[in-house]
Amino acid sequence: MAYDKFIDSSPINDDTGDQLPALVEKNLQALRDGLNMGHLKEWEYSADGSSAPADVSWSYRAGLPSVESAAQDLTWSGGHVATIIPKWQAESGGTWYTYGTETMTWDASDNLTSTTWSGSPTLIDFEDGKPGNADPALQTVDYIRENLMSLRDCIVFGAMNGWDYRTWVGVEEPQYITWEKGVGPERVRTTLTWSSGRVDTEYWQYRPASATGYTYLGTKTYTYDADSNVVSAIWSGTPTYVGFDDDKPINTDTGNTVLTDIKNNLQGLRDGILYGSMDFWDYSKADGTGTAEMPQYYFLKKGALWLRATNTWGASGGEMNNISSQEWDYSEDSGSNYDEIGTISTTYNADGYPTATTWS
Repeated sequence: MAYDKFIDSSPINDDTGDQLPALVEKNLQALRDGLNMGHLKEWEYSADGSSAPADVSWSYRAGLPSVESAAQDLTWSGGHVATIIPKWQAESGGTWYTYGTETMTWDASDNLTSTTWSGSPTLIDFEDGKPGNADPALQTVDYIRENLMSLRDCIVFGAMNGWDYRTWVGVEEPQYITWEKGVGPERVRTTLTWSSGRVDTEYWQYRPASATGYTYLGTKTYTYDADSNVVSAIWSGTPTYVGFDDDKPINTDTGNTVLTDIKNNLQGLRDGILYGSMDFWDYSKADGTGTAEMPQYYFLKKGALWLRATNTWGASGGEMNNISSQEWDYSEDSGSNYDEIGTISTTYNADGYPTATTWS
């Protein structure tokens, strides 16, 4: 079957009851895969190729009559990003909307110690508790679509707007890293163990706003080769937190169950954006015709669901030792059969800075 990509305009109030869960499930899975891959299909990156660009952008064309765009305005200080303003534009020449400003704090040893959001968003923000079972039907569909779009933008930007980052108990090898939002605050936390300057495990937890205790998301354990290349990252544990369910929502569930499943999956994607990957998708690599440092394949696996990246590495100029293209494929039968998602190609300038990506 053909791989389903994210549909920006879905769902809408005109969709029938049976259509809604199916359309939402497709968009949730497309966002899940985009988060795991680090690229959302058909969103193409561009930058000026300097070491300190004033802005970077992503454009979504996909045969549309006008170009939908996302961008980040950047300021720099001491060789570090000082502030980021993420923004979004519905069409070429249209109004730019923003989530606010994210300000970075660095210590004297160049470690990132915190990020803080400020300003009033003019772009629709993610609402953690939506959709709710008590919401009117038409409003529910709007909440779903708006939260899907907000997550789409955050995956493109690479950060969850409004969530402040902190390190605790150590800087170069912190014991804790947290992301916090609002009064209370709502918090995602990882507890880290280290050895030989490398992270061994990440113990992930979630705490609702104003709560006193945490629920457990899972533990991620890393293995390395003798040259400190990551060989695998494996999830374990029994979560007490309701995370992303790959098979939900479905048409056979009742209305309230569908809404609860959608809300849980939206929040699961939100959390994945914060910690950089979907929970319980295990990373591994296969050197194949490549090397330990430049493997031919990356895999992300959750049971029978697999994502595979086939890497092509540059051999000269700015592409040297950088990935020049990745073909992404998706399997639902443990790699026996794959559907092609697409190939993303990256161009670099002579100094090795990426200047553009293109999907094909």
